[in-house]
Amino acid sequence: MENEDPDIENIFAEEPDPFERHPANLLQSIGDSIRFFRSSQPRDEKSRDALAKELSHYLGEPVHRQRIRRIEDGDTKVAAGVYFAVWARMGVLDKVALVTYAGSSTSMRYLHLLGDRLASETKTAMRDAAHALEMKAAREMAGDD
Repeated sequence: MENEDPDIENIFAEEPDPFERHPANLLQSIGDSIRFFRSSQPRDEKSRDALAKELSHYLGEPVHRQRIRRIEDGDTKVAAGVYFAVWARMGVLDKVALVTYAGSSTSMRYLHLLGDRLASETKTAMRDAAHALEMKAAREMAGDD
C-alpha cells in the first residue's frame, strides 16, 4: 500500500546515492549479504527454493522463494521473523542480537543465552588485563631500581 498521506515520510522509498549511509542502502546491503550467503552454499542448497524450505522449519509455515527474492532485494514489507530465520540459518542471529544492544546494558535473558561465549570472552579479557597490570608493575619496579 502506497503512502497516501503527504505528511508522512517514507525514508525507505527514497533513492539515495548508492554510497550514502542511508537506511535504504543498508537494507539493500543486508539483502546482498543474504544473497551472497545463499549463493555460497553447496550446489543442491543454493536455490531460493532450498533456502525457503529450510526457513519453513524455523517459522512453522511455508516460505516461498518469492519472499527470499524480496529479502535479497531489500523489500521493507518482509516480516522481521523471516529475517531472523535467515540469520539463524546463517549462524549470525546471536551477533545480530548483540548489535541491537550496542550502547545499552544487556538484558539478563540475553546474558543467559550467550553465557558460555561471554564467559570465555570475559576470562580472556581478565587474563589480558592481569597481564597488562603485571607489565605495568614490572615497568614501575624497573624505574625504582
